[in-house]
Amino acid sequence: FVDAAFDASTCSSRSAFLFQLADASWSLICWLNILDWATHKEKRKVLSAPSPGAELLAIRMGLKHLPLMLRTLHFLFPSLEVVLFSDSATSLSQMETGVAKKEEGLSGILAWYVQEVKRMDVKLRHCDG
Repeated sequence: FVDAAFDASTCSSRSAFLFQLADASWSLICWLNILDWATHKEKRKVLSAPSPGAELLAIRMGLKHLPLMLRTLHFLFPSLEVVLFSDSATSLSQMETGVAKKEEGLSGILAWYVQEVKRMDVKLRHCDG
């Protein structure tokens, strides 16, 4: 899971990710299967609220931490499926199309996302926040 919190008064955001190991029959609400999580204040300012830009920065944070986790998990589970959940349909749409609609300054980061998602074979899914 990745998520962001946006403060319109300062145009700043906080990003977070949560990695869970789950089977299709497991509950994703269970706290016993958490592998890793982190949160931090983003240095980059974003323009809009609700901000797809803030959500894209949260997705970047999760994708940067994912390769190390995958190297370890692929030894244990060779047929592992990786799914990235976000509550921002706009951000997921931008990742699927490769076009940053509201914040053109994020186009370079978006291109990197698309490349990494394809390279790591990550499925994108929307969930209610």
